[in-house]
Amino acid sequence: MTETVLDAIIAALQSSEGLAAIKNYHKFKGMVPGERPTISIACGLIRFKEYDNEQDEATIPIEVLVYLKDINPLRGEELVRALADEVRFALLENPTLGGNVDSTDVTEVVYETNDLEKTERMHYAVVSAESTFFAPRRKPGETPPILQKLLLDLGDEVGEVDYEDEGGTL
Repeated sequence: MTETVLDAIIAALQSSEGLAAIKNYHKFKGMVPGERPTISIACGLIRFKEYDNEQDEATIPIEVLVYLKDINPLRGEELVRALADEVRFALLENPTLGGNVDSTDVTEVVYETNDLEKTERMHYAVVSAESTFFAPRRKPGETPPILQKLLLDLGDEVGEVDYEDEGGTL
């Protein structure tokens, strides 16, 4: 479900007219500085609370990192504040993220500026949000494709991992 939520956030942000200048979106916690403003989206945990025998109420804190390089401190900070506002409004205008979650609330925005070199400054904002949804208590369906690929990449058939190959024991 985490990938679904992250993808839905990217879709919500990409549909915002105010964020049309953003072409690069990354799903990880960190920055990939480039020449254009960029957004990284990450979650570090999911909290589960038993709802009933079939599902849990899940809360997923999300960090949307908006960043750009600009040596001009006034322009850089003004741009990052404006972009962070657009991120906030895009999330609030689509709180169910296209029906993928039950609600999304923006909880805080933090602004920072760091000198990278004498000729560069990184301006960024961390827009913190929380999405709530109901998660099944039992595994739905088959093994996710990425886990099947991992096993194949290790050179073993799915479900037949030989742990001794990795120095382990059965």
